Amino acid sequence: MKKIYFLILISFASFFVACESNYISHQNVGKHVFETLQTLDTLPKEAFYTKFVSLKELKNMVQNIKEGDKLIPKIAEMTNEAYQADLSDIYDNIIVDSANNYIRWENTEFVDYKYQTSRNRSMTLNYGTLFFKHNEEDFSVGVYWITDLNTSGLLGLGGLQRVE
Repeated sequence: MKKIYFLILISFASFFVACESNYISHQNVGKHVFETLQTLDTLPKEAFYTKFVSLKELKNMVQNIKEGDKLIPKIAEMTNEAYQADLSDIYDNIIVDSANNYIRWENTEFVDYKYQTSRNRSMTLNYGTLFFKHNEEDFSVGVYWITDLNTSGLLGLGGLQRVE
């Protein structure tokens, strides 16, 4: 009998581990994105792409909204090539902005993440500004994070600048 209870307990434990979600709460988006940025010095472009919501996930989000194709036609019509080009531009711009500001991401320190959310039926957009320090200088970068009932992930990143 004890063995049966033990097996049931193990089954429940494995079920809960298997159901673990990739969902990031709005308050933790900044720290989550910052952890990605700290690896940017050595993160290959293709690995950077995986930190973002995939185009398939994004299109599924739009489909889940009643008349989503009409509300957000740019996403509904976007091709994989165009989406990859957008992600490539984001990566290239962050790399150039980092170099222009002499930022070594491994030497940065998280300061704060201020954000606002807007909701459209089941989708929530989190737009925020991530603040960090590098060599005692303050910097910020804009973050777009999107969440629905099934998906949560990075949508956009950019506008890195020194904060005076």
